[in-house]
Amino acid sequence: MGDKQRRNYGSGSISQRKDGTWTARMIIGTNEAGKPRIKAFYGKSEREVKKKMKEFEKELHKNDGTVVQKNTIEAYLNIEFEETDELSGTERGSGGFGHSGT
Repeated sequence: MGDKQRRNYGSGSISQRKDGTWTARMIIGTNEAGKPRIKAFYGKSEREVKKKMKEFEKELHKNDGTVVQKNTIEAYLNIEFEETDELSGTERGSGGFGHSGT
């Protein structure tokens, strides 16, 4: 009854979806409210999902357990504008397009 082996505690779960694709999920920490933060991986085969999960774990350990998040375009542009304003010494919103200043 069962050649299946259990995965180690805390190493996530892998399952096949109804549409035939595979998914893997793992807990990567908790948020401010104490709820678990879950990272999900999707792929066409179990092997592909395991590979993605393993690569993420390597990156996670390389970064001392901190999850590197990608910024949205809006956040990136806000950071760029703030840095530009700091360098030029001007305040944001003063003297924009179509503002005569008088």
